[in-house]
Order: sequence, then structure tokens, then C-alpha cells
Amino acid sequence: MALVPPSWSGVIVQFGKHADMKRARDHEYLGLPVSLESEKRLFVSVPANNPKVIDQGRLEFLLAALVEDYAADVLEDYQYSAERVGQWEEMFPGVDPSALPSTADVNSLYDVLRAIDIEPAWTKNRGEGATIAIVDSGIDGSLPDFQGSRRVGGWASGRSDPWTDSRGHGTMCASIAAGSRELGGSADGVAPRAGIISCKTSYRESELSLIYDYLTSQVRDGLHGLVVSNSFGIPTGSPPTKPTAPPFLSALRDAVAAGMVVVFSAGNYHIVAGGQKDECDPNTIWTYKSLAGVLTVGAARPDGTIWDYSSRGPGQWAGQAETAPKPDVVGVVPPDARIRVGKVERVFAKGWGTSGAAPQVAGLAAILLSHRPGSTSAAVRTAIQSGAVNLGLNPTCQGSGRISASRALSLL
Repeated sequence: MALVPPSWSGVIVQFGKHADMKRARDHEYLGLPVSLESEKRLFVSVPANNPKVIDQGRLEFLLAALVEDYAADVLEDYQYSAERVGQWEEMFPGVDPSALPSTADVNSLYDVLRAIDIEPAWTKNRGEGATIAIVDSGIDGSLPDFQGSRRVGGWASGRSDPWTDSRGHGTMCASIAAGSRELGGSADGVAPRAGIISCKTSYRESELSLIYDYLTSQVRDGLHGLVVSNSFGIPTGSPPTKPTAPPFLSALRDAVAAGMVVVFSAGNYHIVAGGQKDECDPNTIWTYKSLAGVLTVGAARPDGTIWDYSSRGPGQWAGQAETAPKPDVVGVVPPDARIRVGKVERVFAKGWGTSGAAPQVAGLAAILLSHRPGSTSAAVRTAIQSGAVNLGLNPTCQGSGRISASRALSLL
């Protein structure tokens, strides 16, 4: 029986003991083309089903030797996807704002900031002293609001530059969380004076594990007030069956335990699962997004209704240890909404998906941590949830409701 199914594009070789991994490393992992290595998590990652890198028969042979001689396990190096509505993130079907009539009713980040009541909070702070890590496709560092002292750090695999973004998705999320007109940007985000860490990834388990270990090391080395924004997931309308204990999950749990505020998009899978726009089921919030220690964010329209694509709870792992009903809250995603995607601006009829909702909550968490430095992640999560405006919907649609910056600030 083959160790690597044809559907796998990457493999994680997981060792049980440091001694076994050391022995395998001393033998240069038997000649495998190792992409990434984590001594902390005891794994290496290897491309699969890619004859340009390694013949599949030889890969199977070498993996079998590692299993037999070094007690290794072979796992899929699962690749998540950036959250998107339809195919917007790949195809950029949004309209160029310059092509719109001057009278076009185009929404923007300004409308979001007004809807989440940010201006009273800005009289207290704009995120100074807090840091937001964007775990995504990178951030376009040529933009003025993501240069200089705003850069607190960065991570990318190989020789890639974390401050580049060919896909635009990470730049969009960073703009929503922490864009800054004060520094020459086109629009203010929720926390325009927060520091930024760009964590550039192709969303593989192996990369995400290393990213979260990097962020945890930053916290343990003295970085305070760290918030992590994640807008990726598993694009399916049925519960995924991927392994529930990969290295990424361990790294994520360690990050939560280290005290950082971790925010995830709920997903855009309600319609994919056959859900109706006004129904609060079926359940389409997958895997780790059920964890109690993270904030999972859905997407509402400005009128308080939930977008038809926004994933519903209570979460795939609901009821298991360390979980809580999801989503926790919803952000505001306006229709016909202008946003920066890489170097250009686009207008999207259905807004920015839950990808655009999660960084709103990340920005709000940064505002709270700037207001009360040293606050625990649990206290920040509680303030955001308790301060949310109840939209009168089932919690599996709205969680605690629409976020409110001023109300959350008053509760911390």
C-alpha cells in the first residue's frame, strides 16, 4: 500500500523522538529533498507527487525506510486555502474603481469603521504599542503604510521576502487591520498605529507550524501585545477528515498558551454546503476554528443580516475538550466594497468575505491591548464578545453579535 496518495502534494515526516530525528538527519534524511525542518516539532516536510523534484517510486522507497528504521510517521502536509467568495482571490473579478461612474455607490473601509464604532475608541488610542501578525500571502511592503518602523518582524520560507505579495490577499487583510492614511496609505484600518509582522505562507501545515513557533518565540523574547490574524481555511461543504493532531495544531495551542490573541475567519462555506441564506445551519466551521482559545469571526452586512456565504456554527469539534460554540462574533463586510488588493484597489459586489471580517477583530484586539497593556488574551476575547451588539440571530449565525470597538473598550 502506498504511503503517499496521489492527492497529496506534500508530506510531513514526523519523528517520535529527538534521537530518531537526529539519526535520520545524520544520514541526511536518506537523500529526501527536504523543504522545511522543525526540531521543535520533530518533522521535516517533503514535496510529493512532483516528478520534477523526486521520482514518486523513490520517494515511497525512502519514506518506507524512514518508517521502518527511524520509527517515523508519514502525514499529509495539508495545504489550506485563502478564504474567498467564489473565485475572487484567484481571478480578481472585482471592478477597478476608476472604471466606475463617479456617482457609483461604493462602500469602503470608512463605512466599516463607522459600523463598528471605532471613532470613540480612537480618542483613546489607535493601536500604539500592540502588534498584529498577518499570516497570509505576504504584505506589499512597497506601500507607504507598511514601511519603516511599522515592521516589527517577518517570516517566509526559503529566500522569499515576507514583504512581497503576488496574490494580494495578505495585503488586503493587513489594510483592514492596520492600514494608515497618516503614513500615506489610501485608507485607515482598525488599528492604524499598530506594529505589523508579515508571515508569508502558502498555507501548508509545515509552514504554519514554523510560523506559529516563530511568533511564540517572539512573545517569549519579550514582544507584548501580539495579535495574529488568519484568513485561510478548508474550502469544502462537508466536514473534512484531515488528521486532527498535526504539528500545526500543536504549535497553535502553544501560541494560545503563550498569551497571544489569535483570530480566525469562520469560512465562506455556507452556500457550498447547501445552506440557505436565512438559515443558521448547517455547521460549516471546520477543525481548529472550534478551539475555545481563538476568536472565530463571521461576516455580517451593514444592515445586520449575515452574508449568505458566512460559515455557521457551532463548529466541527463543538463539544470536545478545549472547544467553544462558534462563531464568536461577526465583523461588518459591506457590499460593493472597495479594498486594496496588492498594489491596486478593487470593488467586490459581495464584499471581502470572512477574510475581511477577521482582520477587523484583530485590529480591535490591538486597540484593546494598547488601551490596557498586559491584558490577558482571555480578557481581550471576553471584552470583544461581551461588547458585541446582539443582532437578534441564532448564535450559530452571529456568535455574540457584531463587534463594537467603543463597547469592548469600556469593558476592559
